[in-house]
Amino acid sequence: MIGKEGRIKRTTEGDSKVKMNDIESARSRNRSKSNEKEKEERERSTNRMKDKEGIRKAMNGGILTEIPGKNGAAESSSLDELVNKIQEVLDQGNVKATVKRPTVIGEIRVFGFDESASEEDISRETAEVDKCLEKDIDIGTIRRMFNGLYMVWGAQDLMRQTMLKEDIGICAVAEPIRVPKTPFWFSSLDEKATWTWRPDGLAGSCSLITRSNRFVAIKYGELCLISFYVSPNATINEFLEALDELGDMIRTNNRRTVVCGDFNSWSVMWGSRSTNQRGQYVEDWAAEFDLRVVNIGNAPTCVRHQGESIVDLTWATPDLIDEIMD
Repeated sequence: MIGKEGRIKRTTEGDSKVKMNDIESARSRNRSKSNEKEKEERERSTNRMKDKEGIRKAMNGGILTEIPGKNGAAESSSLDELVNKIQEVLDQGNVKATVKRPTVIGEIRVFGFDESASEEDISRETAEVDKCLEKDIDIGTIRRMFNGLYMVWGAQDLMRQTMLKEDIGICAVAEPIRVPKTPFWFSSLDEKATWTWRPDGLAGSCSLITRSNRFVAIKYGELCLISFYVSPNATINEFLEALDELGDMIRTNNRRTVVCGDFNSWSVMWGSRSTNQRGQYVEDWAAEFDLRVVNIGNAPTCVRHQGESIVDLTWATPDLIDEIMD
């Protein structure tokens, strides 16, 4: 062994055995730690791969996997076809799994019906009242109440439920999860800007005027309603092209007009803390077409973990301002 002075010292046989055992124990511990680190790294690598592939463990113990469309999105009809095809393949392989499009849902409770009503009856009647598709409604287990009648909990599109509760007839939606193929939805060609309406919530009906990649314009009575969306990733040239395209629609339109949209721009005019380049362009664009901003206050319209912002704007022609309420 080596002493403090750096000289080699003689040791007894017993000392040698003890030292050798200590060395082997240290090596064993190091190998164990190394194996544990390798195992942890493999688990982290596996989890990273699962995250990348959209695989999660659900709260009920099942496996949840996410399959995005091309570039993370796709036409609604294409995604519906993909959902149906995957479900068909799973069914043929006797795999117990459910394939659905994601949506924001709210709970509903149906009660006071007798034992003759089935889950299919309730789903059909709810879809009729809500003006949506039966497949968009999930019905749970029917249970008997103390009075002998029955009740059931279900889930439906939360936005549609809110429209019913607040008696909203027409609603502009930016970046919906999907656009139902019904007469009660209108969308831009890229399905990022949309309108949805309830026939039982309006005195009249809505019809399409025109649409492009970035906006959709509909007619309700004497009004022209435009829903607009431009991506925050669009270049400045693309942003200006989108404004010009929207301006051409307003210029050729002879109706009183409301424009709702996600402009992804900041300006103190509509409550932002500062004005960026896009915000200045939108201000100039609105002034050119004599549009008035309807937003009130500085409540954020976009809340994410990165921060808050006011990017969803409503504009109207001067002859409509007095008729718009908060």
